[in-house]
Formats: sequence, structure tokens, C-alpha cells
Amino acid sequence: MVLSSPTVDLTPSLEAVLAEFGASSAVLEPIKRMSDVADAAAAADPDEAFELLAPHARQRADGLMARIAVRALSRIDLIAVDELLTQIVSMGGGLAAHAAWALSARRPYRPALEPLAELAAAGGFGAMMAELAIETWMKEIPELAWRPEVPVRLRRLGRPIERIPTVRRSESGLRIAPVLMQGRVDAQLTSAATGDGGGLITLQVGLTRELAENPDVAEIFLVTRAVSGESEILDQPFEPVGSKGTIARLRFGPDGYVPTAELWEHRADLEREMRRFLQTNGPFDAIHLRFADVGTFAAGRVARELGIPVYFTLAPDPHALIAESEKTGHLTRSNFDDLDSDQLLFFRAWLLEWMLDESERIALLPRRGQRADFL
Repeated sequence: MVLSSPTVDLTPSLEAVLAEFGASSAVLEPIKRMSDVADAAAAADPDEAFELLAPHARQRADGLMARIAVRALSRIDLIAVDELLTQIVSMGGGLAAHAAWALSARRPYRPALEPLAELAAAGGFGAMMAELAIETWMKEIPELAWRPEVPVRLRRLGRPIERIPTVRRSESGLRIAPVLMQGRVDAQLTSAATGDGGGLITLQVGLTRELAENPDVAEIFLVTRAVSGESEILDQPFEPVGSKGTIARLRFGPDGYVPTAELWEHRADLEREMRRFLQTNGPFDAIHLRFADVGTFAAGRVARELGIPVYFTLAPDPHALIAESEKTGHLTRSNFDDLDSDQLLFFRAWLLEWMLDESERIALLPRRGQRADFL
């Protein structure tokens, strides 16, 4: 006779988690445990979960709890959730982008199209999330593209993805594609000190050059963004680095240089060009990502779609910044909304968690207390 052990539900109750978070003034710990609230919401009775989360989502005094609640609401299958998220998008502000993000993970809700289109027209991070919702919904229901609320420029988001036949190559060895959307990237590092790339460009170009000489590597492409109107080389689609390395520049967004923090609204165009590049120049054995930025978000999504393994260098950003700002009193629950709207701390922290789940392997940068933090 075989006795089976009873199944034990280790998911804490939603009420217990919210009470724990509400009784604390901490910032970093709730961010690290944001998925606990979402999992508890998904496991709870939908009506009860909504009643518990809605007050947190509606208030603006605690921007962190509002974001955690909005994210958890996306896991509840109630029309009341769609109505509340649409109201939050319509109200604008930093929380609107997170409500649009939540809507992107839900079934299409037509009353949300107009406020989402308005948020998309405003630009910035909120525009990316609004477009993400509209794009996802139009792929499920293509006729939404012709609703009057959807601007003409967004209708292309619902078009079927262009499938480019992948060229089969005979080279033996790894084919790798690191992604670097920061700064101005060229093989001679003539512009490395400009923009927001700095030492990162020197590091990435040097790593590309070294891997290009590795006998186990067949080809490596350092994928970056083309910058027009400054120098001829930064506008070229390809530039050699070593014997088997190439800098590949994708053309999207405005012609001139754009800081990484302002590239979020160009996510859809970046994904389109990234997909085209990876299909045209593939197959690839690995994509290497290392930042909590739009390049990692877009490339990670395309890599998952195309089935390319992701290797991620995990840095403590933004967690280290949050911890230090919380320690000094610069970051609190009461001012979280303002600081997060500017620095996207909540989303970038989630992005690192997503990379942990999506990546084939993780590389760690040496730092104090790393083992404990990583575990």
C-alpha cells in the first residue's frame, strides 16, 4: 500500500502578504517579493482578491504598494479589474504606465483603447507599455486595428510578424550576439567617452574583439543602434572587430543620438529590427544581455520568440541603488511614485527577475555579499 502525502499549499494568503507589506516602511524587500502578491492574488477568490487590492491601487500616498497592487490585479479574471485599470490609465501619472502594462497581460478590453492610445501619444515609458497592450490585443483580434480610437501609426503593430528564412551556415563554432544599446559604439572607440555608454562600450568592444579570436567562436555580432548625422562610421550597418567579429547597427527611432533612458518608446521598432537581424544573420547559439534597459527587454522578448538561448550578466542595478537610497532616506514609500516615474526602479527590478527566469545561464560580477544576495 502506497500512501501519498497531502499537497501543501505554500503560497501565503493575499491578506497576510498585504498586511505584512503594509506594516513595514521598507522599499527594497517588497520589490524583491512583488511576485508573492501576484501569486497570492492568482490563488485567492477573485472577488475577495479584488476587494483587497483595489484600495491599494486607487491610493497615491504609497506609490510602491500601488504598483504592486496593479501588477497583482492583472492575475485576477474579473471585468472589474479591466475597468479599474482603464481608470488608472486615464488618470495619467506614473502609475498609468503600470496599469497599461497590466492590461497588456489581459484579454482585450475595448473601452481601454482610447486612453491607451492617448498614453501612447504622450511618449516615454508609458507609451511603450500602452503600445505593448495595443499590439498584444490586435494580434488576438486583428480588427481592433481599425477601431477609430487606434491611431494609424499604431495599426502596424498588429500586422503579422515577418518571417524571414534563416540562412543555414556551415561554420563550426558558436555564433553569438551581445546587445548594447547604450552610447555610440565603434571599433576604434572614438566616441566611447560620449553619451551614456562610457566604459561599458570599451568593455563590450574589447570582449567582442577577444571572443572573435576564440577558436570555439565562429562569429560574433555586437548589436547596437545606428546614429546618423554625426560620423560616417556610426551610420554604417556593419563594422569589423577582429577576425570574426562585427559591430551590427540597427536603424530605428530618430536619426541622431538618443540616450538609453529615452529609447523605451521605440521598443516596437527595436524589436522589429532585432527580429529581422537575428533571422537574416542567424542561426545564433546565444544572445548576451547585461542591462536592465530597453535593449534587454526587447532582445529578451525576441529571443524567446525565436528560441535563442539568452545568457545574462546579472548586475545589482537597480537593487543596489534602491538599497542605498533607502538607507540614506532619499527613497521612501511616500516619494516612491516620483522617483520611480523618473528612474523606473520597479520595472527594472522586475526585468532582472524576468531575466533570471528566461536565461539559459547567469554570469555574476564580483562584489561584496554577492553569494547571499544571489541566493
